[in-house]
Amino acid sequence: MGGLSIWHWLIVGAGVLIVFGGKNKISDIMGDVAKGINSFKKGLAEEEQKPEGPHPSDPPTRTIDLGGTVTGNRSISRGDIDILRLLAAVEILESDLWEQYNELGGIQDSEEQSGSGNGPNTAALQNLDGDMPQYIHDNTDDEFSHESFINAFLVSIGAHPVNLDRFRTLPGSQAAGANKAKKRLTNLMQLTVDTSYWTRYRDPNHNPDLDPAFAFPQAVPGLAAGKFPAIPRTDSDTTNATHIQAIANTAVFHFGSIEQGWDESLPGVGAKSHPSGRLADPSQHRPDRNNAFADLARQGGQHTSPYRSDEQSCLP
Repeated sequence: MGGLSIWHWLIVGAGVLIVFGGKNKISDIMGDVAKGINSFKKGLAEEEQKPEGPHPSDPPTRTIDLGGTVTGNRSISRGDIDILRLLAAVEILESDLWEQYNELGGIQDSEEQSGSGNGPNTAALQNLDGDMPQYIHDNTDDEFSHESFINAFLVSIGAHPVNLDRFRTLPGSQAAGANKAKKRLTNLMQLTVDTSYWTRYRDPNHNPDLDPAFAFPQAVPGLAAGKFPAIPRTDSDTTNATHIQAIANTAVFHFGSIEQGWDESLPGVGAKSHPSGRLADPSQHRPDRNNAFADLARQGGQHTSPYRSDEQSCLP
């Protein structure tokens, strides 16, 4: 009825192909179709195997050049960010304990305003070293600056800074000079102090680097066996001169233990960071601490008399 339908034209076209193109043309056409289907399937498989890209909420990564400036958007890994966050958390903990030491035995000024000082405790510390209040103040200021620097760097690369305020639940000292209402992260009133650091490099027959399994003796065995205050807990701790001196001695041995712990752990942490994202070897920014550690070991070793076996009743 009138013109040809679509089916007529399809039949005519097929006939033309057979007559003029032959079976090879049909095979070529079908082969091209098969190749196209295979390529499509391969593309789908590759898409499924591709690693998932960064989530929009993930912090961007940056490259740090030798001058310490941000130059790109690739190189600081998730692992490096985790290391930086760990270091920030440790610095916050150190800031907390040094602030407590500074409130009761350091220098309170515009830089370190918390607390108002404790005369008997400060005098006992100065029996060990006349510059001890300045040393405590400067360490406190250092720790707060380290904490601020690492957190600021984390923010600069789009990572989250570390905040431990929700863990501030411990009560602090109630002695005169302390910030009595402030909750703490660390407890300086029940310390067990490892004083073997003082003997490790004084043994003529053993070396901690060559004999890692050797158990070096404690310089003050009593400090490793109990729990002692390194700051006065209340004003009653400051009324007996021998007792407050024992507290000050505990603090000084703890100072050395803190620094020795850092010196041993930082090189290992630094070695795990990616070279292209490393600002500096974290163990190299504390040469002053190495010198201070040596001084503290000397001071502590010279002032252990309140811990003699015949004076155990004088232990805090």
